[in-house]
Amino acid sequence: LDADLVGVLTRLAVIGGIPPGLALVGARREDEARLVALAAVQWTGTFNPRPFDAAGARILFERAW
Repeated sequence: LDADLVGVLTRLAVIGGIPPGLALVGARREDEARLVALAAVQWTGTFNPRPFDAAGARILFERAW
């Protein structure tokens, strides 16, 4: 990612009070499989310009810890 984009997104997260990781909101690694399964069937994924499935959700969750 472009460094400017990363900086902008980081500042927006801070302004919005969004924690920088799943552990900080109480998510546990042992819940990952269940979270991935739930994320893969959310209706919001249908608006993603790229296909979104459990494999994509797993990648996002791995990066979010």
